[in-house]
Amino acid sequence: MTSRIGSRSHSGGFSLIEGMVAVVVLSIASVFVLQALAMVARALDATESRSIVYDFAVSKMAEIEADVRATGLSENKTGSFRIGPQQFDWEVVFGPVSWAVTLESATLAVAWRQGSRTYKSQFSTVVSLPQKVE
Repeated sequence: MTSRIGSRSHSGGFSLIEGMVAVVVLSIASVFVLQALAMVARALDATESRSIVYDFAVSKMAEIEADVRATGLSENKTGSFRIGPQQFDWEVVFGPVSWAVTLESATLAVAWRQGSRTYKSQFSTVVSLPQKVE
């Protein structure tokens, strides 16, 4: 007859150590998943801001060309606009085109802060100055 005193029987469940190791592994994995989600959220915010800037630039460049055609004036301008909590600052700078007297370059620069970073996008076009009739 064999004695069972002091012998352990393994009942097929998890031990406390195995459970603790599983919790630690899941915790580390969840940290990586949350960091990845935060990176995706920041990328989406940056993409949304760039889309806003692009739409503004297309509209502003058309406005600049129409103003120059209508008035013949090409004045440097600055301004800002806000969409929600986000503020965008812009500046239009005109300059001569060396190879054509009747053309001027117009450069639109838009800057905005997102978190701790400052972003800046530049757009350029060439505008035709109206011909002076004498």
